[in-house]
Amino acid sequence: MTTQIDTFPIEYDLTKHPLAAYRLNAPNLDEAGGALAARVRKMSKLPGIWLRGQNCLVTSAQFTLVMAKTLLNQLHQMALPTLKNTTAIEPIINWQSTPAIIAQYVAEGILDLAYDALSETLKDEQLVIGKVQVLRQAQFKGLVVDGTSPALQITVHSVMSSNQSLDDYLRQHGADKAKASGLAIKCRTTSGTFDGLVGKLDDLANGGISHRDRLKGYNPSDYPAAWLDSLPGDHLVVALKPNYGKTIYHYPIRAIKLVVSMANLHHFTQVRTEQRDIAGQLKLPPAKRHEMVQTVWQAVQNYFSQQQISVRLLSAYTQQSHPQHFSNATELGFKPDLRFAKRIISINQDSEMLPALQQSGIFNLTTPTVKMAIVDAIPTELHNQQRLGCVDI
Repeated sequence: MTTQIDTFPIEYDLTKHPLAAYRLNAPNLDEAGGALAARVRKMSKLPGIWLRGQNCLVTSAQFTLVMAKTLLNQLHQMALPTLKNTTAIEPIINWQSTPAIIAQYVAEGILDLAYDALSETLKDEQLVIGKVQVLRQAQFKGLVVDGTSPALQITVHSVMSSNQSLDDYLRQHGADKAKASGLAIKCRTTSGTFDGLVGKLDDLANGGISHRDRLKGYNPSDYPAAWLDSLPGDHLVVALKPNYGKTIYHYPIRAIKLVVSMANLHHFTQVRTEQRDIAGQLKLPPAKRHEMVQTVWQAVQNYFSQQQISVRLLSAYTQQSHPQHFSNATELGFKPDLRFAKRIISINQDSEMLPALQQSGIFNLTTPTVKMAIVDAIPTELHNQQRLGCVDI
């Protein structure tokens, strides 16, 4: 079995793209800080990230204190629940960036602004099987190599959605059942679960204004704001409970996509051949995955150039160029062995995993979960030994 991670050194010029940091006065710092960073990106069109633990907002030095206070006033007027108790924002004097901050700023700040441009990069790789779409999606993570060098990890993974609309799904299954089942939904990059129907666009919301006017006041960027002028008055408004965070978000139902997973795949197709074909498409062969990562890497480079951002991603770390950063299973003392009572089965490739679990009797196609335990997967001094209890997968 092979696990490959592509990591690219970041060349960042602070003299051409300086950073600034701000401190918030709020009781819910992490929630308010994350929301404010997102609004910096959405409304000011500048990169912004919230540093948990350090409790500060990091953004471009172009984002001045005047801009910060103006934005906070605008957000107060929008009555965003997450930021209603945020009373002040002040600059942090003599603040210094670090390689870790630069890496996170590139991954979560700059590249979040590039979402729309980069989302088209792997569009040709998507496929449709029945009602299910299999999409290839790039993910970015900031890293530090050798304690001094910022780097960007690029991975490509497969995600599923349905070409069935949420409106059709609710007519088929009912809103109460969908909420009780924890139906997974998303709007652009905000993922969560269906939390019920709020009403219709022209119904009055709290404060005596319509849902339409309330949503327009939020200045949405997750979906075309022009929809709120063109959708009919009886268009449904739904609630999304995010996977991370406590604030419930409201969206016109047209903006919502259904998220498909192996756990709920049977809700979208009962055809066994389609289920098998979909499962087979989720895993990318290493060569194909590497090809897609290279495509994304080039698209990121092009974005930096087009936007005149003084950042470069150098060629990826390789075992040939940086052997000190790479390990293999032999060096780690890892053996891909499965133990069933007193019987041990060695797994040499991924395709052997499922047959071994089936032969053991702990898994079959009608079993919703598999009970298993992992104990000392790498029993050497090269890592901290951890024992994990029995888990459902």
